[in-house]
Amino acid sequence: MSSLHLTQLSLAEAIYSRHSVRSFTDVPVEPALVDELLRAAVRAPTAMHAEMHRVIAAFVFVAAAATGAHAQAPATPTASHSGFWVGFGAGVAHAHLDCGQCGPLLTDDPWRGGTGFGLFVGMGTTLSPQLLIGGEVSLYGKRNGSEQRDASVGTVSAVLRYYPVTKSSFYLQGGGGLGFSTLAGGPGLIESGGWALQAGLGYDIRSGSRFTFTPYGQFVQVFSDGGVGDNRGSPARGPRNPFYVQVGIGLHWY
Repeated sequence: MSSLHLTQLSLAEAIYSRHSVRSFTDVPVEPALVDELLRAAVRAPTAMHAEMHRVIAAFVFVAAAATGAHAQAPATPTASHSGFWVGFGAGVAHAHLDCGQCGPLLTDDPWRGGTGFGLFVGMGTTLSPQLLIGGEVSLYGKRNGSEQRDASVGTVSAVLRYYPVTKSSFYLQGGGGLGFSTLAGGPGLIESGGWALQAGLGYDIRSGSRFTFTPYGQFVQVFSDGGVGDNRGSPARGPRNPFYVQVGIGLHWY
């Protein structure tokens, strides 16, 4: 009687009564029966007494949220460039001033050159993702506060900046233009002008999509005859062909 009773149960009754068939025959299962089983399985309670459709819904929600978060996450910034750019930087600079004809100088006189401050300001446009063109002002300076003596060397140049590898952060820079040197104070004044060349390199560290912090270094050579002036009331000639090396941190906006 028990066997007869089981055969009269409907498929849905068997599932909802938590019965399952664990023996199989070689008779093919009809597609309609498979479809009914799947629909019933979605509604069948699990061992944790939670419905499967809630699990499926939760899975879909999490997957959708993860996909949305990935799509909204900003792409890793690259060093590709376009349009207008502007930059400035500051650091330490060391100058060689051949001031043998400047007259008597104290040991710590800035007219002798040495270590001081350096800075640059530049702007321009992009020719290609790897090549930028612009103008730049570069400056070395040193001051002795006790005697109010100053020394400065600088350039106003046209520059080219080249990134050897597409979307790289490393660049090489070169340029040329006008150069000057000024020795002042004490009392005394010697000014000179000429032409200049510069070469440098740097590495852009992205901060957001448009800004970079850029460690940089540059060498600047000014070609001049030194100029004629005075030092403490006596005739003097300024440094011939001064040059300096500058290293620092820059900030660029592309």
